[in-house]
Amino acid sequence: MAGYIQAMVKYLKSLAVENWSESLRDVDSYLFHVTYWLLRGGQLKAPPDNAVAVYKDILTESAKGEFSMEEEEKWDVFYEKTHKGKLKATAKNIRDIYLSEITIDADKFQEFSGMLIELADLKDKSGDVARKILATVVDNENCLTIILNNESFFASLVNGAGDDAGNFKDIIRQKVESPECEKNLTDFAKAIGIEYVDNSKSNEPEQEEQAE
Repeated sequence: MAGYIQAMVKYLKSLAVENWSESLRDVDSYLFHVTYWLLRGGQLKAPPDNAVAVYKDILTESAKGEFSMEEEEKWDVFYEKTHKGKLKATAKNIRDIYLSEITIDADKFQEFSGMLIELADLKDKSGDVARKILATVVDNENCLTIILNNESFFASLVNGAGDDAGNFKDIIRQKVESPECEKNLTDFAKAIGIEYVDNSKSNEPEQEEQAE
């Protein structure tokens, strides 16, 4: 068995870009399955360079909505096992796609937020990111959760964005002034310099009167 695995790893590393181009776009293909299981099992330490070249094209196509990366957990293994330095330029390109070519939506933010935070140097373009990405997706609860789960990172980015973060801050202010607002959101609001009216206890007198 060990000899077979070694031979398969050697074979995968010998394949040209053309061999990977179609197979990686089909999660049901034999080549995709073998690569996935060898990566997951650790027998293949990282995707071969020619596979990574195709993977980067697939990421860009997915960002543009031209390709659907089905079975996300399998692609997660590809991402985890790929040397991040090889993906940095692609991550920046995806950042710039959402800043200048197409409008990001909630699904794409959820799909690419991890990569964008880790590799795309978002703070280099903090104003544009706050204005064209964060303000666009913050009304979605799942996207807001991602932002709050990375509070320190995004607070720093928003604070560096200056007036370009105005629309984003307005949305956060509206949310934080709601009586149902949770503490992690109020903490984030304070971290980005938002002054707001605390309505969390606004209904207490009325409730007490009703109780009497």
